[in-house]
Amino acid sequence: MSDMYIDDVLTGAETLLEAKELKNQLINIFAKGDSSEIKVLGVYWNPKHDCFSFRVKIDLHELNTKRDVLSTIARIYDPLGVLGPVVVNDININRCIVVEQPEVIALHGFSDASQSAYGAVVYCKSITSDGKMLVHLIASKSRVAPTKQTTIPRLELCAAVLLAKLVHRVKQALKLNVTNTFLWSDSMIVLLWIRKESYQLSPFVANRIATIQEMTSSEQWRYVATEDNPADLVSRGMDSLKLKTCELWWNGPKFLMSNQYPQRQLPVAVIKDPGELKNCSDFSNFFLDSATNSFVNNLLNLSNDYFKIIRVLGFICRFVYNCKNKESKRIGPLDLGELKKAEQLLLKLVQKEEFKVEMNGIQNSAKVPSNSQVKTLNPFIDSEEILRVGGRLRNSDINYNQKFPILLPSKHKLTYLIVEYFHKKFFIVVHNPCYIRSGKIFGY
Repeated sequence: MSDMYIDDVLTGAETLLEAKELKNQLINIFAKGDSSEIKVLGVYWNPKHDCFSFRVKIDLHELNTKRDVLSTIARIYDPLGVLGPVVVNDININRCIVVEQPEVIALHGFSDASQSAYGAVVYCKSITSDGKMLVHLIASKSRVAPTKQTTIPRLELCAAVLLAKLVHRVKQALKLNVTNTFLWSDSMIVLLWIRKESYQLSPFVANRIATIQEMTSSEQWRYVATEDNPADLVSRGMDSLKLKTCELWWNGPKFLMSNQYPQRQLPVAVIKDPGELKNCSDFSNFFLDSATNSFVNNLLNLSNDYFKIIRVLGFICRFVYNCKNKESKRIGPLDLGELKKAEQLLLKLVQKEEFKVEMNGIQNSAKVPSNSQVKTLNPFIDSEEILRVGGRLRNSDINYNQKFPILLPSKHKLTYLIVEYFHKKFFIVVHNPCYIRSGKIFGY
């Protein structure tokens, strides 16, 4: 009480033995006041293991309201966004992100978007002169998608802007000698936009492309498959129990641990309309070998207008036909036959993607697997290779399409667009009376 000055002890003892005992007692007393962890702005740092950790106290009640959840989330301070996919407890993050005495330091940024959110994440890859390598998460950012529904390519573009800004801030904060910067996106359309001059694009796209081109160069942007894109975890979220052991999130895709990165050749120009398709290679590159993993997804991402998508596909089919039949090319507006064939093709493509197991079962053994959710609908494949619902209506006098409705997945975007299209169609034509019968709309 008398020999203590702030954090210094100035005292003495009669004998050497008493001095040693006093020293030991002081060490034991002060050890009880020291903590193995240091807390700074809500983030815990463990000096022994050199890692950051997060602590959250959750009060469990019989009824937890939205206010309780938001209040708990607000108490979590995550300046680097390392908990981007989901807010969880019991997570430790190594503080050091580079190897000792690195010879090469590269930044790898990834962006992705969904209808719910879009985000970006940045990793640091460091290599020593003897080949020792470390890839580590630096930071991430996420944004909620706007309430007004927009197309996936536009959301992907917003994610790319977010990534460009995040990488710019990371470079300023790290103050490291960054050798290379690689920016990855799984949207081929966005990658094509980035290679265009902003004045050639629509205002919405042009403004954001200008921001990206100001902060980055087009050569830094590359294509990554969706399954190798860690930003996909930010845009779609992730189960809290899986985050702790998710290698893709904490260390990035496996190809970062090698010197061989994915290569994907981009089409020469951005294709806005089927009329701009000049040859078969353009068609193949853009639609069949594009950013989203299938032709269907690329097609559905072009627009939220069902009839417009059918017309686009109709022109694509005409283009393919004209390439094969140069002496009898089709010209002029699409006729009803071409529109019908385009619609059937789109339905078949979706069915082959969503009901692959069921269609294989019908074709190979004339049976649907017993665990299929559509088994009770007695599905069959018609002469046009379209999957339809079977049943007792086959004995009725109604037309073929009413007897055997085409089967579509309930939560697919195409199904939503079809419902929305016919809803708007019959809602707008208010002077044409109609009535509902058996879940279908008939005009008269």
